[in-house]
Amino acid sequence: MIYLNLLPYKFRKELRLRYLYRSLFRIGFILIFFVLVISGIFYVSNKIFLNFYEVISDTNFIMSKDVKEPIKTKEVNLKIDRISGLTDKSLSWTSIISSTTRPFKEGICLNSLEIDKKSQKAHIRGIADNRDVLIDLKNSLGKFEYFSEINFPIKDIFKKENIDFQLEAKIKIK
Repeated sequence: MIYLNLLPYKFRKELRLRYLYRSLFRIGFILIFFVLVISGIFYVSNKIFLNFYEVISDTNFIMSKDVKEPIKTKEVNLKIDRISGLTDKSLSWTSIISSTTRPFKEGICLNSLEIDKKSQKAHIRGIADNRDVLIDLKNSLGKFEYFSEINFPIKDIFKKENIDFQLEAKIKIK
């Protein structure tokens, strides 16, 4: 294969420079295009974030009207922990009351039910039709898991009918 160089050196140099300028122009055009696309993306994202910031600041402004002093997260968590500690240590009073009233059958009229948390005692007052119903009540209260040491005056056993009774039971706290 024969290589002929028909162009003079000056024209060859000029052609190389034109090729170089075209390449640089194309590369520059591509770079400018990418810069414009990226700047457009930044512009749109900036508008979106500004809108989002305005919504949040308006919400915080509305909330700050209601809350005079901002509450710190640590304080809120501390209060939640304290409240959960209270509920863990508390008794289920509804179960105690329901278990207290469950053994009342026909023949017993309940006048009052007092539960003292400090002394952990329950006082039950009422009227029983006869002695057997009252003894059944004492025995059935003794079977429940929340009560121990069920006491009532001996004078209540001596009556046969229409007995005004007063029971005292100690509450078992689990």
